[in-house]
Amino acid sequence: MLTLHVEGAEFTVRDERAGEPVLLVAGSGAPDRVWDVHQVPALLSAGFRVVTFDRTAARTLGRPEDPRRVAAELAVAMERLELAPCRVVGASFGAEVVQELLLTWPDLVSRAVLMAARGRSDLFAGEMADAERELEASGVRLPPRYAAWLRAVLNLSPATWRREEEVLDWLDLFEAVERTGAAGTPTPSGEEPDDRLPALGRVTVPVL
Repeated sequence: MLTLHVEGAEFTVRDERAGEPVLLVAGSGAPDRVWDVHQVPALLSAGFRVVTFDRTAARTLGRPEDPRRVAAELAVAMERLELAPCRVVGASFGAEVVQELLLTWPDLVSRAVLMAARGRSDLFAGEMADAERELEASGVRLPPRYAAWLRAVLNLSPATWRREEEVLDWLDLFEAVERTGAAGTPTPSGEEPDDRLPALGRVTVPVL
């Protein structure tokens, strides 16, 4: 296992075999171990070399969750680890980061998977961001167990909820994230994402 630190972010190479690398970028507030339940074992068993990206330390330092800044960190690390061009997977905020990587450093990516991505803000996202900012400003902190349940409601599919053992794993993970205080800070007011859809329409890298 190899670890590289770039600008407060931590990159962990889970398997240094000669397989093709896959870089996994988690969502805001999520540590890299969110991938350990399903994706890391499946990718390793398929013969890939898995690299995860954890910004917990950067968030603790109070750095803003700006997808363009994080994409720049990602590009530096990919070059240092000699990963490029490689497959990149992003979820939620991580998908926004991968989108910026595709737009600015397309040569680093051979293909991409974007999960729970968005190319522009919308009413629901704006209302949720405002609500999170209001909660943050109030100084109120939800009990970790309740915050874990809320995160599960917002992120897990109905199919996952029917697999109770799996749900318990997710709840344990989300609660651990809340207890460490690593959950993401809401986007500052007035900094909702630009409309990136026209630019994303010009991406030529294969994307799922």
